[in-house]
Amino acid sequence: MTRWIHRFTSDVFGDGRVVVMPIVAAIIAVVVLNTALAATTTAKDNAAASGLSGSGVSERDWGTCASAVTDPARTWYLAEGCTAAGFETWILVQNPGSSPVDVKMSLQTGSGGVAGPKDTIPARTRRTYNLADYVVSYNVSTKVSASAPVVCERAMYGNNREWGTGATGVTSLSKMWYLAEGCTDGGMETWVLVQNPESTPVNVTLTLQTDVGQVAGPKDTIPPRTRRSYNLAKYAVSYNVSTRVDASGGVVCERAMYGNSREWGTDDTGASSPSTSCYLAEGCTLPDFETWVLVQNPGTSAARVRMRLLTDKGEVAGPNDSIPPGTRRTYDLSKYAPNASVATIVSSSSPVVVERSMYGGRRLWGTCSSGCTTLSHVWYLAEGCTANKFETWLALVNPGKNAVDINVKLQTDKGEVAGPSGTIQPRQRKTFYLGNYVDSFNVSEKVEASAPVACERSMYGEGTSRRPCAPVQGPPLYPITKDASIACGHWPAGSTDYPYFGAPREGTRLHAGVDIYPPGGEGTPVRAIKAGTVVKTGLFYTRANGEQTFAVLIDHGDYVATYGELRPLDAWLQPGVTVSRGQVIGYVSGTLQLHFEMYKPGIGTWFNWYGPKPADLIDPTDYILGLY
Repeated sequence: MTRWIHRFTSDVFGDGRVVVMPIVAAIIAVVVLNTALAATTTAKDNAAASGLSGSGVSERDWGTCASAVTDPARTWYLAEGCTAAGFETWILVQNPGSSPVDVKMSLQTGSGGVAGPKDTIPARTRRTYNLADYVVSYNVSTKVSASAPVVCERAMYGNNREWGTGATGVTSLSKMWYLAEGCTDGGMETWVLVQNPESTPVNVTLTLQTDVGQVAGPKDTIPPRTRRSYNLAKYAVSYNVSTRVDASGGVVCERAMYGNSREWGTDDTGASSPSTSCYLAEGCTLPDFETWVLVQNPGTSAARVRMRLLTDKGEVAGPNDSIPPGTRRTYDLSKYAPNASVATIVSSSSPVVVERSMYGGRRLWGTCSSGCTTLSHVWYLAEGCTANKFETWLALVNPGKNAVDINVKLQTDKGEVAGPSGTIQPRQRKTFYLGNYVDSFNVSEKVEASAPVACERSMYGEGTSRRPCAPVQGPPLYPITKDASIACGHWPAGSTDYPYFGAPREGTRLHAGVDIYPPGGEGTPVRAIKAGTVVKTGLFYTRANGEQTFAVLIDHGDYVATYGELRPLDAWLQPGVTVSRGQVIGYVSGTLQLHFEMYKPGIGTWFNWYGPKPADLIDPTDYILGLY
């Protein structure tokens, strides 16, 4: 994978998504990571084969997924939202009709109602609204009212877009809601968000359905035009937690999940009624991807559930199970269809609630969707972005016996654009990458099919918080490029201590890394360039004056890095420990420098360079320059 790193300033276009702009040509640092990195290339190829990657972003920091809707409506409700503490909440409104539409939004917060955006949306266009322009609150739900039918979704981001979530709105209130997914063990958080957009208080009771039966959840009275959030970990600790919400009046429910200290997040809208069928168009079990199907049986009798998996290799029998009443079951699709792109068709003897969770990049990102309980000739999706390294994919599944022709229209802020078209063969799944058809921050989709299909949309993007940071503070005191090192005058001609990669050392040994001399000198904190896992720690070498220096080898995913010539290491820094981006992992020793090496994935130790350059060793020069 080729990775370009720039120094940049930020500008904001369209819906406020950051656009990278060069500062000055003289200080642009262009970096190309070794395109031969075997593991990264393999992962990229696997993702492309699954319809999960394309020319959009260089790294996927976050992902979102949402099911399409069959009909626009004049009223939409979105229970989740937060505009405080660095959270972003965006409302996306698609007008697929042939005339302009007036829309207005009312925001329900923890302390009451607030007026939101008002706008006129031209025909066949998409508009984006940042709720932070109207209210700052940890609890923000939205009601959208329109003069003609529209389609609404919500996108949320946190931690400088380290994670993202998305969900489709609902068009009516209900006294009962079901949420199949949920986990409160293993460091995961599960929150249920309940919106009361009406003018009278509502009593709500939450019942948690786990793998071992039902557990009483929170009970509350929600004031009019407010939103409440409930942390399920206060009521049950389990890897399998579904939720049933009973209310005295009409409400709207969603569920938000987070994991790995909020490194990833997922979200989905509740279902107002169970169903005996469900179609999940998205899914992948290729290396580095996980796909789980979650089934909640809220009924009073056992439900016999059968799944058919439609893969790129044909149809495969999936789980076949009996789910006891009032419980939740979880199914790992890799046990039935490994190394495949996969869509899932769920059939049940009695009504159940189904969701699908996906994870990628060793759970760097996650997505969740409840799929579709019916098939349709026409589908609408309000969200989508193909600009500034955003990826937007459509996944469609044809569970029928005959081929289906597909035609997609893309509705942007400037009007309608022709999208992909094609034929989906019987019992197959197909994906379409929208970046091949339009470059826009505002992209909604209308899918037309010659026969009923199911449809979902996945989006991926890059956050700012996981971009690599410099390992030591301040630009290096001395140059690490060959010509500049030789010319700078700090080292005598022919020195065996040049800091550049490949410089001569004693005998026939060559320099396997670069030496970075920070302005702070000895004792300067050394920080992890990005998140990773410690592979090895230990003595690096002993100086002539007797000082021992140490090193840390960290697997950063697409490369392995050695941070060397450090003071004695802290005891907590052991193999298997995970470190976060920017975390201090050591301090510069009396050598006054950080020795930095890079290797291809899979390397478990640092090593010396004699003769030809080792195949697994990477020149870090341009990469380090790019960080400064």
